[in-house]
This record gives sequence, C-alpha cells and structure tokens, in this order.
Amino acid sequence: MSKTIIISNRLPVQLEIGNGSINAIPSVGGLATGMKSVHSGGDSLWIGWSGLTDEEIPKELTDKIDKALAEHGSSKVSLNEEEVNGFYFGFSNRTIWPLFHYFLEYAEFELDSWLTYKSVNQKFADAILEKA
Repeated sequence: MSKTIIISNRLPVQLEIGNGSINAIPSVGGLATGMKSVHSGGDSLWIGWSGLTDEEIPKELTDKIDKALAEHGSSKVSLNEEEVNGFYFGFSNRTIWPLFHYFLEYAEFELDSWLTYKSVNQKFADAILEKA
C-alpha cells in the first residue's frame, strides 16, 4: 500500500504554546476540512509550516512540537519570520495570488521575495524527500 503525502503551506493543526507544553488543535475550514477524509483515511503524512516561526518556538519545545504534530500525522517545515514574510506575505500573496485571480494591476515583483520563495520551496522539497 502506498503512502499519501499532502503538502501545503499550513498544517491541519494549530499549535498553542503554554506553560512549557504544546497543545495541537485540529484546524477547521478550508483545505484542512476538505482533505480531512484523505488524511485520516489511511497511511498519510501532511507536511507544512506549523504556523509558528523559529523565533516563537523555545528550543526546549522543539521535540515536543514534533511529537505533537506526529500524533496528528503531520511533519513541520521550519520557517523563520523573514522566510514567512518573503514566502507567504511577499511572493505568494503579493505576486502569485493577484496573477491567478486576474488582478494583474496589483501584482508586485520583488527580487528578495522571489529569492525567499525559491529558498522556502527548497525547504519543502527537502522535507518531502526526507519523509517520502
């Protein structure tokens, strides 16, 4: 039997850090809801960004986060604040989204955002290869 690997910007769980512990709460709406039956229906792994930047995660909680995500069939791609800004808020939202929604006049092209976008995509590719 083959393994299903789902890749998206965000994981289907939201992480909360409190009192030295991690709480993983399933996300509702959007892609997480749409793919829930595929993800929970067999041998699957969901790879994506946890929603927390490297700067927000205390080093002593890294293993706990990985364990909490694994319990939900997920694995994180670590991103720092600069990467989130360039990849998601920059190139994805300011370039790709307007282009694919016929708002060409709003599309912005910033070389730094493009370079960050490529770099983050390589991180995702490396995470997929590691888990595949």
